[in-house]
Amino acid sequence: MDKVSCLEGFVIGEFQRVEDIFSIKDIMAKEGFLLVKAIPVGGRCVLLKGSIEGDIQDV
Repeated sequence: MDKVSCLEGFVIGEFQRVEDIFSIKDIMAKEGFLLVKAIPVGGRCVLLKGSIEGDIQDV
């Protein structure tokens, strides 16, 4: 398995404020994205993964 295929289905996002990373789950829930998993990856970046096909495209 190559590194690119490991990231298939993920979207990378970047926050304007680093502080928002610590409340990403709350922010996503308020916007109605309860099935989207957010994984902080350093700096202002976060990986987003949808549990159901299409969820991540709506973000």
